[in-house]
Amino acid sequence: MTGRSSAAEQRLGLIGGRTSDCDMDADVPNLDRPRAVTLDTPLRILIADDDELLSEMMTLQLAEAGCEVHCVADGRLALAAIEDSSFDVLITDWQMPNLDGINLVRHLRTYPPSNYMHIIMMTTRAAQRTVQEALAVEVDAFLYKPIDQTQLELGLGSARRIVSLERRLRRRNHHLAAAHARTREAYDRIKKDLDAAAEVQRGILPQPNLSGDFRHAAMFLPCYDLGGDSYNVVALGEDKYLFFLVDVCGHGVQAALRSFLIHHQLSALAPATPEELTAAALQLNELAVRDGGDSYFTMVCGILDCRDQSAWLLRAGHPFPLILDGDAAIELDDGGPPIGLLPSISHPVNRVDLSGGRRLLLYSDGIPDCADQSGQHLGQAGLQALAVANGHKPLGEFVASLERHLVSNYRGARGFEDDLSLLAIECTRLNGER
Repeated sequence: MTGRSSAAEQRLGLIGGRTSDCDMDADVPNLDRPRAVTLDTPLRILIADDDELLSEMMTLQLAEAGCEVHCVADGRLALAAIEDSSFDVLITDWQMPNLDGINLVRHLRTYPPSNYMHIIMMTTRAAQRTVQEALAVEVDAFLYKPIDQTQLELGLGSARRIVSLERRLRRRNHHLAAAHARTREAYDRIKKDLDAAAEVQRGILPQPNLSGDFRHAAMFLPCYDLGGDSYNVVALGEDKYLFFLVDVCGHGVQAALRSFLIHHQLSALAPATPEELTAAALQLNELAVRDGGDSYFTMVCGILDCRDQSAWLLRAGHPFPLILDGDAAIELDDGGPPIGLLPSISHPVNRVDLSGGRRLLLYSDGIPDCADQSGQHLGQAGLQALAVANGHKPLGEFVASLERHLVSNYRGARGFEDDLSLLAIECTRLNGER
């Protein structure tokens, strides 16, 4: 068609405002990338056939149907056109110079373009073997020569439906990908905030003290990023120390915020006598009752006096503290209900003897309640046996051994089911050593 301008060519540039290009002898021009595809975007069709008359006739009919059409004379030029632009439909002949239709389709299915392409192959009705080979390389539909307008309209209608479905799917996937990206971005922000909050939470916990007259070490293993457990050790002066371990109802952010508050309230109250300890518990109880809902918590709080190696202990709904004395583990079962369940509750305070190298062990209920892979819980007896078996170790190694055992044997693929916290303390005489 080089060197001539047919009436059909002139008409094709005007019909329906669509453009087409059937110059099959020239090199493939640099096609503009298509605009953003919507559900109403006209089909872009590439015709690959060395029959100039047939291509011109099909181009006219397709343009009248509202399609944008481009023509090439062989498979090589078709690949170049597809690489340079995007098309919704490829109509290719079986026999063409340079690269035939079967090998063209095989290449496109092996190295598909970025967008979906519906492929129609033109052949004769008698060429059954041709149809079988075309189906083997995943041709979508056929046009049988000689091609009439009805057959072309049927093939075009089928292509429209399939391309429309693909566009809807692509649009839905785009929206899903965008929603996923927004969700991921929100998750990353939340995770970053949780990591920062977890760092703050660990920052308010006291560092272990493994030398001197008053020694303490702790374990803190939240089941989520943040935990509802907390503990602290506060120097009161005159060789006295306030210590406590609290376990707030619930898990996660809400429990952690409540735990922060109680940690600071109790540390600020800093009770230094048994009477002040009772008053502090009563004040915390009234505040929790006032807040209502699930704001209750369990607690063990004590005042240790290094001068006589004893502690005054208050237990509010918390698991029984343990006194480790050689090969014995003694439960301290005196106490009252959790803080915040009932108004005007006064909790008893009891004196505990820590002389002779005894250790006091406070822990949350997540430790005896943790289960191994078979579902067997550690239990109170198991915790006592574990503590006694490691009781000969220095305090820091003692707590580290308990933590390693729990992590190795009771932490499943999803982590612990509850927060795990533990505070171990011991006292020696002034200037003495254990």
